[in-house]
Amino acid sequence: LEIELAPGSYEFTVELYTESFRIGDRIGPGFWKIIDVQPDEELEITFYPATETLNITGWIELLLPAPTELHAEPLGSEVHLSWLALPQQNQGYFILAQTDPLNRFQVLNTRPVAEPNFTHNLGEEKFPMEIRYTVAAVSENGLVGYYAATKTVFLESD
Repeated sequence: LEIELAPGSYEFTVELYTESFRIGDRIGPGFWKIIDVQPDEELEITFYPATETLNITGWIELLLPAPTELHAEPLGSEVHLSWLALPQQNQGYFILAQTDPLNRFQVLNTRPVAEPNFTHNLGEEKFPMEIRYTVAAVSENGLVGYYAATKTVFLESD
C-alpha cells in the first residue's frame, strides 16, 4: 500500500473486528501511531497484527481538493456556473445550492457532470433573492471531495 500525504502530523489507528463491529468482536488490540511527515520525506509503515495470521491489503483515498475560481452568472431564469477543472482524475463534479442560510446545501445533479460548467434552470419556481452555490469533485471511487468557496448570486425580483 502506498499513499502520498502533504507534510504535517497524522494519527493512524488500525483495529480489526469481525463482521458485527461490536467491541467484543475485536480480533486484536489496535495499532495506533502518530507520524510526522516532513517535506519531500518518504516513510514506510508496516502493520503487523498481534495474531500475525492475517494479511491486510487496502488503500487510503484522500479527498480531492476543492475546485477553484467558481463563477456564477444569472441570466433570466437560469444561473450559469463555471470553475477550473481539477488536474486529478475524477468522475466529475457535484453542484450544490443553498437557498436559505439556515438550511443545508442541496445537490442539484444526481450524477457527476464531467465538464467544469453547469446551468441551473430556475424554471417557474419561486426562489429567494439570493442563492449560494458551491462545487465538489467526485473521485473515481465515488468519494466527494472538498467544497469550493461559495459564490452568492443575487436574483432580480419580478
